[in-house]
Amino acid sequence: MKTITASLGEITKIIGGTTPESTISKYWNGQIVWITPTDLGKNQALYLSGSERKITEEGRKSCNLKKVPKGAVVMSSRAPIGHLAIAGCELYTNQGCKSFAPINNILDSEFLYFLLKHRMPDIQARGSGATFLEVSKTALENFVITFPENLTVQCRIVTQLKAQLAEVETARKALAAQQADIKLLAATALDKLYSYSIKNKLGDVAKIQSGYAFKSKDFITQGIKLLRNTNILPNKIYWDDTAYLPSESFAHYPNYVIHEGDVILSLDRPIISTGIKVACISEKDIPALLVQRVGRFLIDKNRLDPSYLYFFLNTSFFKDAISGHEQSLGVPHISLMLRKTQQTSYH
Repeated sequence: MKTITASLGEITKIIGGTTPESTISKYWNGQIVWITPTDLGKNQALYLSGSERKITEEGRKSCNLKKVPKGAVVMSSRAPIGHLAIAGCELYTNQGCKSFAPINNILDSEFLYFLLKHRMPDIQARGSGATFLEVSKTALENFVITFPENLTVQCRIVTQLKAQLAEVETARKALAAQQADIKLLAATALDKLYSYSIKNKLGDVAKIQSGYAFKSKDFITQGIKLLRNTNILPNKIYWDDTAYLPSESFAHYPNYVIHEGDVILSLDRPIISTGIKVACISEKDIPALLVQRVGRFLIDKNRLDPSYLYFFLNTSFFKDAISGHEQSLGVPHISLMLRKTQQTSYH
């Protein structure tokens, strides 16, 4: 099989984007698809044809946005680097995206998508920046790939890949169904364990501390981890999208240092489709600092075991109790005062 080795700048037209002035209303709520890294991150399909926000023709002209043709591969080039989709229609992007439109009919779009996905760790390694990592247009133009010379071979490889991915998806759905059954069984058993007649206010045995409002302008790419709402999933701390402060900041915020065994609850959108965003801090999660709108339980350990509380927070009793008290000003959240009134059952 003959192959071609070339840089992305030689075989694709790389198209950047920008953002129309956000304060000028006539630039927004139009019919033109305008993609951001957030749109790419939410997209689960191979192709993308819609965006959360759309712009008008006046908005497009105001900043001389360059058109991304249908079939181009769109990639988030920052915050984070690596989300991918193929343009399902003509569209435009913001400055957080770079798009690759194959030229001279030597590269299949779907093949390029899968190739970039495979090479993404190498692309991410070329990112730079103090606040967040970004891969530049120049770095992408110089990024070298190798691919089959024959378009038919490229398409055959794509067909095989898609068939294999379809089998994986079928297996994933079957596993998800089994996990849902197991989760329901576990939740029922958990509720039974906590069905005591004697109940006490949670606020009598545990207080909740919200984190510090660190300024995003101070975030860097290495240092002390910051535990934000985005890092909390049901029963798991997720560090793939992490903000940091300089290491010397650790000593300046002793009241917000996270410790192994801390029980953590998201105070914004605490209940999601997969459960409640509560987790227990493990050794691998520290050192880290607690950020605003993330709650840490300060427990009277003479009266309540932290592990007992952690499992109670996963019961339907607690979820039902806070569901009716989510305040919404655009973002559902738990009030610290309301949190004190919830009841728990213990011996």
